[in-house]
Amino acid sequence: MRHIKLTHCSCESRLSLSLGRAYQHLPQDLSNNHLLEGWNGTNAFDRFIYCDDLAAFFLRHVCRGVGYTGLIGKLRPGTMWRQIDAGVIPQVDIDPYFKDEIDLSLRWALNPRWYFQASAIYWTFQNSIGTTEQRLPDGNYFRFTENYKDYEKVLGPLGVVDPEVLANFDEGKRTYRSLQLQLNRNFRNNWALFNNLTYADARGHFWGGLFNNTNSDYGRNLDVVLTQGHIDGCAADQLVLQGGQPVIDANGNQIVKPYPLDCQAVLEPFLGQPVSTIYRYGTAHENNEYVWNSFGWKTWNLGNTGHSLTLGGSFSWRSGKPWQRQSGAFLGGCDSTFEGCDPEQAIVGRGTALYLEPRGARDPFNPIWNLNLTGIWSFRIRGDFIGNLRVDATNVTNNQDGQRVNAQGEFGSSRYIDWQRPRRFSLSATFNF
Repeated sequence: MRHIKLTHCSCESRLSLSLGRAYQHLPQDLSNNHLLEGWNGTNAFDRFIYCDDLAAFFLRHVCRGVGYTGLIGKLRPGTMWRQIDAGVIPQVDIDPYFKDEIDLSLRWALNPRWYFQASAIYWTFQNSIGTTEQRLPDGNYFRFTENYKDYEKVLGPLGVVDPEVLANFDEGKRTYRSLQLQLNRNFRNNWALFNNLTYADARGHFWGGLFNNTNSDYGRNLDVVLTQGHIDGCAADQLVLQGGQPVIDANGNQIVKPYPLDCQAVLEPFLGQPVSTIYRYGTAHENNEYVWNSFGWKTWNLGNTGHSLTLGGSFSWRSGKPWQRQSGAFLGGCDSTFEGCDPEQAIVGRGTALYLEPRGARDPFNPIWNLNLTGIWSFRIRGDFIGNLRVDATNVTNNQDGQRVNAQGEFGSSRYIDWQRPRRFSLSATFNF
């Protein structure tokens, strides 16, 4: 990592500028699950469906008798390397990806008691690595891992993806910019108060971990372009279905999912474009545009007894996260077009998310705020042997707002992690010596 710092100091303020580049090559998840040629116990499996008598009779190409005999997908390591060894695709040469970051900060001591800092931060990813599924000319699928910038060079010789599609394929990117403001009360007379406010904007073609791209479907199956069949499937997905038929309410009306869209209107301009590239760039799902935190405490020393009482608390507020209406798109599999197709890197229910609107088009959903309180009584037992009794109250107002929004703008009701933690009280005792 390289840093350049320019500093101007006085007794009142300091201005600093930092420039940095951080490289990361082959994170462990990527090498263990996507690039490993041998089996590691988790990067290979077969998946089967149950075949009853009827399925065993009519789906003989899938079922091998009654029972869990229907092989619908299997995953095998090393398939990409075998394609390289056979000369099917050129040698893959993965370059390290890196993050460039610029930080500009102004620190200003307003007076001996108050401290202010303003920081502007910008970073961007370069050389993003995509781990996707792609198709071979015989119809087999393989897991493909390469820098997005090299998709055209490596996938072009296969002849499966339209050359114009590859020429227009954007390199995956992700950017972050923020303005952070802090106003703190210096320690004096045994009390302190800290406040910070952050405005942030995170955008990209992919989401997931902030410094990896091993779980994205951006650029997946570039040979599968949007058809009218995908649009019709999206339109059916706007309805609540039961057994493949729309559900009708007591008044005879079809029940539709929350926030439905006109799939024909929003998707028709993208006919012929790869499904996995439509509306992929925009505000990242985990971005909270505004975050405000305050934290403070006050300590009272109780005479010369060595006893003290500390009371404190924290307050946080986060604006809602953006969400994006989406549907599903089946990408097809081995069919009669590909005689003898036996996918080695197959996926169960091969498909990808079909985004129906630009990321960030929907208003952020459900701001979250939280209040915590703390009390600590410290007492000297003997000499330097100190005891502490601490009481914590977490989420004292017991807010239960949803934190995870699905593609329909709904919150899950069955998972604990979808919601704020409930109100909780805890008592602890510690000793220092």
